Amino acid sequence: MGLCAAFLSAWKGADPGPGFEHDLADAARRARAVWPDVAIGDDDFARYLAARAPADLDPDAALARLHVEDLYLACGCIRGDAAALRGFDERLLARLPLYLARMRADQRLIEETQQALRARLFVGADGAPPRIGLYSGLGPLDGWLRVAAVRAALNLVHFEKRHVAGDLPADDVLPAGGDLELDYLREHCRAAFAEALRRAVAELPAGDRALLRFQFVDGLSPGDIAPIFGVHRTTILRRIAAARKALLEATRAHVMRELRLSASECDSLIGLIRSNLNITLGSLFRSKP
Repeated sequence: MGLCAAFLSAWKGADPGPGFEHDLADAARRARAVWPDVAIGDDDFARYLAARAPADLDPDAALARLHVEDLYLACGCIRGDAAALRGFDERLLARLPLYLARMRADQRLIEETQQALRARLFVGADGAPPRIGLYSGLGPLDGWLRVAAVRAALNLVHFEKRHVAGDLPADDVLPAGGDLELDYLREHCRAAFAEALRRAVAELPAGDRALLRFQFVDGLSPGDIAPIFGVHRTTILRRIAAARKALLEATRAHVMRELRLSASECDSLIGLIRSNLNITLGSLFRSKP
């Protein structure tokens, strides 16, 4: 079928630009140069990329967002390619002691974590495909595995502590959802998010900033704020809701532009942080003169 045709057969987004076929072929060449012993057909790899590229971007931008070399290795692993599995072991799983350094993991825990990861990443369970298929390539595979390793080690420690009671399922090594990259993304994007939020606050009208300062710094209720502005409490409620919505939308725009995220990626990141928005805003407004 050919690389480009295979990609487009699995792609659900917009039509590509004139240079896309060249860019796709170049991406495949780079991936094979990094993993020359891993054998994946053009059609299989192209469809694997298309299934993970953000469909809300145009194909060229979506391809540019992917870590294609890491996806090539993951594609080989999910297909049971011996060279891919060996490469994963030698270049990634071998770094497990570094991943678990902060936990001060002993050799036994490191080895058990390796075994647990191999089982959950490369062996499907109950008809489900191997968990390595959850890796979407939007972040480096090394970072995705680091988060998976720490979580697996913590689960093993927790299981060991509660093993006598028998109330923790042994299968709870990795979560069912594909949220590992989001954990990694949140961990490494805090500074960018904080700067985006600071800029969004600065762009708010003075009245909206005052409303949010009253709420988050002074701890005033809408009923307390209403007399200050000479309006009814329900009016203040609507204005606070509108100010918060404007703040989130401006923050979202800054984050997408700064980190080159798609809309869906950005919404997932903000969703992870949004539960702590009150604390974040309180700290931010208290830092203002």
